[in-house]
Amino acid sequence: EYAADAIWSSTPEGRLVYVSPQFERLFGLKPMELLERPCRDWTHPEDRELVCTQMAKLAEKPSTPVNFEFRHECRDGSYLWVSASATAAVDDLGKVVSYQGIFSDINERKATERALHCREQQYAQLAEKLTNVNRRLQDVLEFSSIGIWEWSVEEGKLIWDDQMLKIHGLTRSEFGN
Repeated sequence: EYAADAIWSSTPEGRLVYVSPQFERLFGLKPMELLERPCRDWTHPEDRELVCTQMAKLAEKPSTPVNFEFRHECRDGSYLWVSASATAAVDDLGKVVSYQGIFSDINERKATERALHCREQQYAQLAEKLTNVNRRLQDVLEFSSIGIWEWSVEEGKLIWDDQMLKIHGLTRSEFGN
């Protein structure tokens, strides 16, 4: 009753036969509502193939639990990301008679992952822009015969770039830095 995770059991065909009270807390759905429709109906359309594939793996190898993530529909039509762990129960002949599993809410983690991915894309785009600007600046300097120099206070020396050396007809070894 006080657990954070939702527990379920289904037939081999995917019809839910038991859901814990946590389903109502997680998805806003009463147990009877969930039991009226096949599990597939509560799965986000883009995740259905993944869920079917994972459950098929479990059917083929009932002794090996499966773990996967997908979006489960809520009462209001939104979707909640869950991490699913499922196992199979078999009869004396090894035939699957039911599936049981646990759903854990990972919505917050997925939101953080999406935000991080978005930031990474923004930084990659910024790095690309800076690389292009730097390339253009190098072209401008080269074609305009402008060299760059700086005085390093820490080292007490004058530093010239390759273009400045070229303008003055010097090599780096002749210049001395």
